[in-house]
Amino acid sequence: MLSLANLRKALDVAVSIVVLIAGILLIRAFSTDTAPAPPLSIPLYAAGDTFEPAEGLALDPILPTLIMHLQSTCRFCTASMDFYKRLAAAAPRARLVVVGYEPASVLEAYAKAHGFEPNQVVSVPPRSLKTRGTPTLMLAGPDAVLIDVWRGQLNEEQEALVLDAVVR
Repeated sequence: MLSLANLRKALDVAVSIVVLIAGILLIRAFSTDTAPAPPLSIPLYAAGDTFEPAEGLALDPILPTLIMHLQSTCRFCTASMDFYKRLAAAAPRARLVVVGYEPASVLEAYAKAHGFEPNQVVSVPPRSLKTRGTPTLMLAGPDAVLIDVWRGQLNEEQEALVLDAVVR
């Protein structure tokens, strides 16, 4: 036979579970980002893939465009800003475009605060890029075919490869 104390404990556990489930359902119901998370097996952009430009993103009609997927809260993006400034100075004819899931105004202010001024900043819908993590650099030709892709904070050797690819 259940004692009153055991019944009370069981009731407390049941109420806690109901409150937890209700909280999860409320969070999901009022979440502004309703796009499902991409599966871990989502194919990532690779050289030779066609980049699907976001609305408003303009690729250079003649020269390759370096598309830079950045995030203002990414410590690796911030640590890479000196390289991005050197890249912009070394390749003044290159088109450097920052894309991200944050509002364009936030990304633009973030870049400018670090002394980097890309040619264009574009906000894209969450999970619309086939990338995993930031920074991701994608060099696209005028036909939107990716020439090369670099992921994460680059070492000096990788930076030299990016610079060479963008300048040539």
